[in-house]
Amino acid sequence: MVHDLQFPHDVRRDVGQVADASNHHSIHELAFECIQEELDPFGTAADGNTTLYNADLKGPAAIVIGSEGDGMSRLVAENCDFLVSIPMKGHISSLNASAAAAILLYEAVRQRRG
Repeated sequence: MVHDLQFPHDVRRDVGQVADASNHHSIHELAFECIQEELDPFGTAADGNTTLYNADLKGPAAIVIGSEGDGMSRLVAENCDFLVSIPMKGHISSLNASAAAAILLYEAVRQRRG
């Protein structure tokens, strides 16, 4: 949780937070924590079921970025509410994880600012 310094007893969910998956024993434990925190998990995948520009990224979410070589595992993808694909032109088939995360986060911020 991220605490607001002006109102120390309030918890802010809109500023973002990073969860370290290595602190969890299983993907189910991490998914359960997301549910408890009322976060909708979604991931990125080249064959995602919605494009970046059609995805609703305005609500609280846990954003899952797979590894650069293999993407995310089947089990992780199954625990995501939806998978987002980033439209690309030309002969590029994928992006590295940091580039995909930056594009996804930029679009989420753009949508939230309206």
